[in-house]
Amino acid sequence: MFILNRRTTPLAFGLSAFIFSATFGALLFLLQFHSIRYGKVTDENTVITGKVVNAPERKAKTWAVRIQTTYGTHVQAYLSPGQIPLKGDSIELYVPYGINSTFLGDNPDTTFADYENYLFYSGVSATAFSGNGQWKITKRNEYGNLLDRLSALQVLMNEYYDESGFRGDEGAIIKAMTTGDKTQLPKELKSNYSHAGVAHVLALSGFHLTIIYTFLDLLLLSLIISYKWRNISRLFIILFISAFTIIVGCPPSLVRAAIMCGIMLLTKVLQCENSSMNSLCLAAFAMLVFNPMLLFDVGFQLSFVSMFGIIVFSPLLIDLVPARQKILHKLWEMICITIACSMFTLPLITYYFGYIPLLSIVSNLSIPILATVLLWLSVFWWLLFAFTDIQLIIGNCMKSVSGMMNSIAGWISSMEWSVFPIRSNLFGVLMEYALLILIVIYLPRFYHSSPSSKCY
Repeated sequence: MFILNRRTTPLAFGLSAFIFSATFGALLFLLQFHSIRYGKVTDENTVITGKVVNAPERKAKTWAVRIQTTYGTHVQAYLSPGQIPLKGDSIELYVPYGINSTFLGDNPDTTFADYENYLFYSGVSATAFSGNGQWKITKRNEYGNLLDRLSALQVLMNEYYDESGFRGDEGAIIKAMTTGDKTQLPKELKSNYSHAGVAHVLALSGFHLTIIYTFLDLLLLSLIISYKWRNISRLFIILFISAFTIIVGCPPSLVRAAIMCGIMLLTKVLQCENSSMNSLCLAAFAMLVFNPMLLFDVGFQLSFVSMFGIIVFSPLLIDLVPARQKILHKLWEMICITIACSMFTLPLITYYFGYIPLLSIVSNLSIPILATVLLWLSVFWWLLFAFTDIQLIIGNCMKSVSGMMNSIAGWISSMEWSVFPIRSNLFGVLMEYALLILIVIYLPRFYHSSPSSKCY
């Protein structure tokens, strides 16, 4: 049907694609749900063996690590301080208090219902505690394949940052924006960025990938005239972006951006038409086929909803007040993208976090610009690692820019009226998105029927 009728019967094709996706997705979700809930965890009743699959997070009294057991299931383990577990280590735990299922149906009276529900939909079957002397690392950094070796680079990059003096709040921001490691971000700093409405700059996404793609485009494509070599360069860019996504831990927002960027580059290689909306739908389908539980991930939802708003709503706003002067047009585009992104993420923000960042438009016109400068500086900082004097100067500039971002976010969030507390329920979220869809449908009719405004 895609080959024969995509253009001649678009409604039938779209409806069929939706029915197929929903049915196939429901089947995959049930299989994944059953695997997480009933998957075997321990070799015995009190022993867990497996491999650490994430960078350990330091809690008040324990290390929090996620372990993929020998049976393929995942356990969130809390380990008493001793050795420092690293991503890729093979580990063995003795859990004298047993394991606790993260499925709320098995623990209806749990105090940490929201957290355990989050863990379950993140693919974690159970939680466990192992005290001092009750766990051991059986093998260090077992990177058996290329994917494991790439993912291990995140730890090495963070170690190099530490050796170069990137510590404190400035260093934590730089690591979060370039390697995806947010474990060192203080809660107060996270809260400042959230209340300022710019938490998205800390999560690797299309914003960050655009900087990388622009640099590679200037480095490779702008210097190549031959059509054949330009296509080879585009394939190289796809490989580089894929490798970078794996290195930083495959956050949903970055995976979505990487898939859409890859589709865009492939359409140029194959000389096909590229549709942003089709690319967005294909990215969602591919990610959910790989992991259906991503549908309940807040980062996944915010990433796709914000991109949907940018695709369908920002062009309407740009056309609403056209500008012929290039500088004014670019500025108006930035404002429209910010408004579209904020409007389509606002229902989810009020549902999950219970507030509205009132000054998000102001902060989104300042902090992302500084974040762009910081990302460009980080690119040159890594490229010029052999020139220590130049690298030191760039590193100091990176710390200064990061400090400015933190100061602006802290200043905006400190205002009493920076956030408005409000919490939506599920019905309210659905109604808000229904209203946004109606605005998208009827707004063009409104300004097409009204007298056209003069361009300034």
